[in-house]
Amino acid sequence: MNDVQEWVHHTLPAPISGVIDDALFAVRRLVVPTGADVGMFGTAGCMAGGDCSGKDLTAVQLHCQDLSGINLSGANLTGANFQNTDFSASAAGPVPAASGTLTANTVIAPGADLSGANLSGADLRNAILTNANLSGANLRGANLQGANLSGANLRGASLDSANLSSFRVSWQRTSTPTNLSGADLTGASLSYAYLQGANLSGANLTNANLNFANLNPFVLESGGTSTVNGRTTSLPEISDKTNLTNANLTGASLYYAALRGANLSGANLTNANLEGANLTGATCPNGQIHGSGGNC
Repeated sequence: MNDVQEWVHHTLPAPISGVIDDALFAVRRLVVPTGADVGMFGTAGCMAGGDCSGKDLTAVQLHCQDLSGINLSGANLTGANFQNTDFSASAAGPVPAASGTLTANTVIAPGADLSGANLSGADLRNAILTNANLSGANLRGANLQGANLSGANLRGASLDSANLSSFRVSWQRTSTPTNLSGADLTGASLSYAYLQGANLSGANLTNANLNFANLNPFVLESGGTSTVNGRTTSLPEISDKTNLTNANLTGASLYYAALRGANLSGANLTNANLEGANLTGATCPNGQIHGSGGNC
């Protein structure tokens, strides 16, 4: 149904697309439970005020909308459609949160229930999703740079081609490392995902699919220079190594994954598939460096 609505939204002209979209949601309500705080045609009135904390937004339709700064802490967003939705930071000012005030507009959803939600293509840069339930969620192609997902439940979630890296431009970091420490990624799909510099310490990746995933470090080769007030100085080498310390990778598929320099200290690689994986300079579970006597 979500795919049909998305096709209508992008293919047919307004107001025809709007009428059909509303009709489709009316049909959807007959077969899919809808939250008490969701309107007749899938909208959520709480969005206008910027605070949807604790609301029941089951199956809400918010695709292709700008939700930067919306407070979703504790909200039930089971089965919600956020395809291509923008959650990115904006210049609208500070946003009140349950635990204080943020200095920039980001989506605030600690503990939110996003199980089964469609977040494909969503912009979730710097999102706060600690302890959120994202089990079975569709995060294909989503931008999660700098997001905090520590303790989140991502069992069976699809993160194919998602960006979870800590991208660097010039010599400065543009986001803090994406935090997946302690996250449950059992059976999650991370094929072709960008995980450079991500913190996956203690994460559960049992039977996860990381085929062709990029976990290489970001490195700015030394030798670059910067000139300030006529004075030229050499820039230091900067490297973000993906942190997989104590991660459970039992049965995980890392086929041709890029793991150069990754920290796998204490990780469980029982029955993991490392065929074709690049482990150059990686720290193996036993603490040895791959290529210098260490064999992961």
